[in-house]
Amino acid sequence: MSGNNIIDAVINCKAAEAETLSIPFQYSVELPHPIEIDQVDICAILSNQIDNAFEASQQLSDTTKRNVSVKIWVKNDSTLFFRVENYVDADPLISNPNLQTTKADSQELHGLGLQNIADTAKKYGGALRSSYQDHYFVSTAFVCLNPF
Repeated sequence: MSGNNIIDAVINCKAAEAETLSIPFQYSVELPHPIEIDQVDICAILSNQIDNAFEASQQLSDTTKRNVSVKIWVKNDSTLFFRVENYVDADPLISNPNLQTTKADSQELHGLGLQNIADTAKKYGGALRSSYQDHYFVSTAFVCLNPF
């Protein structure tokens, strides 16, 4: 697959989970060289992004619209991007611009995934960006491969 053991493991695990959840799952990984990012950090970013997309997909009443797409690539040999998108009925950024958890047990560990992604990306001079376009919610995290 990608040549990165942790990315391959997360993608394979999430592909199996998607099949169990009956959510179509597509991915594209293009890494031109080994990535010098802590494996735990890669896992934190990618797993949380995909988990959020699965959760949103499961909330769709029209199961034919459920799908999750992952794209991972390096731009200019300096920035690693993790883009995860999923279909949504409406723009969640309008009613919940900070994307705070809406789970009943939100006082527990729920809602920490987005903060974990953002904090991990920031650790490498990157960030997390969320957007909405044509019924697709897009989560893009990026990290600098040579942050300092």
